[in-house]
Amino acid sequence: MAANNEGAFDIQAITDNFKACRLDDNILQIDEYVEAYSELSRIFPLLGKVFGFVSSDVHSKIHILREHRKSSMGEHYATIQGMIAYEVENNLTECKINKLDNGSRTLLRLHRALDFITKFLHEVHKAEDNASTGAIASDVYTETLAKFHPYLVRKAVQLATYMLPDKKGLVAKMKKYDYEKTIEILKQFDDAVKPVYETTQSLYTERNLLNLP
Repeated sequence: MAANNEGAFDIQAITDNFKACRLDDNILQIDEYVEAYSELSRIFPLLGKVFGFVSSDVHSKIHILREHRKSSMGEHYATIQGMIAYEVENNLTECKINKLDNGSRTLLRLHRALDFITKFLHEVHKAEDNASTGAIASDVYTETLAKFHPYLVRKAVQLATYMLPDKKGLVAKMKKYDYEKTIEILKQFDDAVKPVYETTQSLYTERNLLNLP
C-alpha cells in the first residue's frame, strides 16, 4: 500500500521513465532520461548533507540538457545517440554551445553519478534488512564517483557515509511506498536502468568520450 506522501522519492516513477527512455534498437530518449534523473536526484538529500554538492551538480546538468532541448538545435538533442553524433561531427564536445556546457560533457557527469546511484541501490536491495547502508555507500562510492573527486571531498564523503541508517531506516526515508513495495520496485528499477547505463557507456566508449574535461 502506498503511503500518502506527495513529493517523496518515487522509485516507481523513476523506473517507469527509464523504461520509457529506451526505444527499439536501444535508442535512448533524452526527455525521458532527464525526467527519470530529476526524480532520482531526490535520493541525495536522503544520504545526508555531504552529498549536497553532488545534488547541486546533478540539478545543474539537468537544467543544461533541458536548455539544449529548448534551443533552436533541440532536434539534435532528442536522443543520446543523436546528441553525441551531432556534437562529435561538429567538434563541439570540448567547448560551450550558446554559453552552455555541451551536451556530451553534461550527460557524462550524470552518467557517472548514475553509476553510483544504481550500484548503491542494487546493493541495498540485496542486503539484509539490518545491513549498514553506510558501509554499502562507502564501498560503492570508492568504486565509482571517488575517482573523479579530490582527496578532501573523498575523505568527507567516506566519513559521512557511516552516519547513514540501516536498510530499513533508509527505505523508510523514501516514504512513498511501504517497505515491501519499495524492495519489490528496487528490483524493477535495477532491470530498467541497467540497459540504459550500459548503452550510454558503450556510446561514450565507441566515441572515446569517457574522459571529456
